[in-house]
Amino acid sequence: MKPYFATDLVITDVDGEDLMWELVEELILIDSKGVSHTVPRGYQGDLSSIPRLFWMIFPPQTSRKACWPHDYYYSEQVGKTRAEADQVLLEGMIAEGLGKVRRQIIYRAVRLGGWMYWNKRQREKKLNTSK
Repeated sequence: MKPYFATDLVITDVDGEDLMWELVEELILIDSKGVSHTVPRGYQGDLSSIPRLFWMIFPPQTSRKACWPHDYYYSEQVGKTRAEADQVLLEGMIAEGLGKVRRQIIYRAVRLGGWMYWNKRQREKKLNTSK
């Protein structure tokens, strides 16, 4: 089964600078195994955390839909490991129709450097639960 988005991406600019966005409607990705990944309405994100250095090659809008479930799993860290969240990103990019080379570059970059944000969020969540 080919992954697909069951809903459209409906977002609004939160900060007026195109840096932070909010889902107006929930976003649902159905992966290749038929598993549904839902990002709730109201979740805020930055349209792919691609370092500015690479924006000429991969602008933040490169994977507009695919980044939402991935970023949601990274920030909430509920129900998925980091590797599983990264796999959801790959599935989302397939659903979005990104070419294989671009998908692999983005996926490998996330696998290589995503641990920094993942670990930061883990520490923040531990601090918030210990208060």
